[in-house]
Amino acid sequence: MDITFDQKALSLLKRTLEIIRKEGMISLFYKVKERLRGRKPLEELDQIKTYFAGKHGLEIGGPSAIFADRSQLPIYDVVHSCDNCNFSTSAYLGK
Repeated sequence: MDITFDQKALSLLKRTLEIIRKEGMISLFYKVKERLRGRKPLEELDQIKTYFAGKHGLEIGGPSAIFADRSQLPIYDVVHSCDNCNFSTSAYLGK
């Protein structure tokens, strides 16, 4: 079975293994948790912000923490407007 990786995936795999070797699994878990919580913006953030700058949007179920200031994808500050649509104060998804 042949597995091929693109350069970005290979780089991520190498960095992951390096963290495990140097700092251990617990450190890796904390770094992943911080990344998922949005403490570190995406590398492509400038390109993404350019796309959303000045646009109008509709967010179903928002506002979402991932789009807020100091998050992984802070676009609320660059869009012209973003309306929210909530159908209920509580949702029971997956039942």
